[in-house]
Amino acid sequence: MRNSVALFGAFIAIAMFSPLALAEMAPKTDFTPQDWAGGYVGLSGGYTLADTSYYNDFTGKGTSIYTGSADLDGMVGSLFGGANFNPFSGAIVGVEADVIAGDTESDDTHPHSKGKELTALKDYYDLNLSASVRARMGWAAGRFLPYATGGLSVASEDVGYTAKDNSGSGKGALLGYTAGAGVEYAYSEHIRIRAEYRFTDYFTSDIEMKLTNVKTDSTNYEVDLRSHLMTVGFAWTF
Repeated sequence: MRNSVALFGAFIAIAMFSPLALAEMAPKTDFTPQDWAGGYVGLSGGYTLADTSYYNDFTGKGTSIYTGSADLDGMVGSLFGGANFNPFSGAIVGVEADVIAGDTESDDTHPHSKGKELTALKDYYDLNLSASVRARMGWAAGRFLPYATGGLSVASEDVGYTAKDNSGSGKGALLGYTAGAGVEYAYSEHIRIRAEYRFTDYFTSDIEMKLTNVKTDSTNYEVDLRSHLMTVGFAWTF
């Protein structure tokens, strides 16, 4: 009985809202640059490829130096929002912010340089959360809006390693610049579909790593990170 009521309710909801949804999704016959102006929110998903490298001097005297690098990759999802303006002709300028979460990581054994010796450590890197604030500039071509974007990005990275007789782990904040390009398609008056690529280069940051079974309790790692982000998504304008 409960299943029947639920199915009946779903049928009524579909019957009531389908005409409204179809009416919204029906493309406008004409689309002007002014139609691109206004606020919007949206969701996107995609893939990140990144590489990170680090430098560490355990003793501070140049007698126990470790350097290493690793490639990261993983799926990501983002929530974004912003506003567009149409100052003249087909020019579209705006500002956008986003928050990106995902599973961009590397967990493998990589070669490390300890002074002039080459050793191997089981290490991990995890870029689990990032955010950006960017400017956008584009040119409206009917329903299409090709654009360039650039601004600042912050991220949180987890790092750690496991050696034969010791280990370490830490978390740090990264700051850098991000730039890229994309294209949007106005499917209807309120629905936008987009594809975007962004490159982000984070400045060298010091991450404090807590150590176990080592004479010192912690050490600082100098970490560099660069990422390539490719996403597709949709937005709702208002």
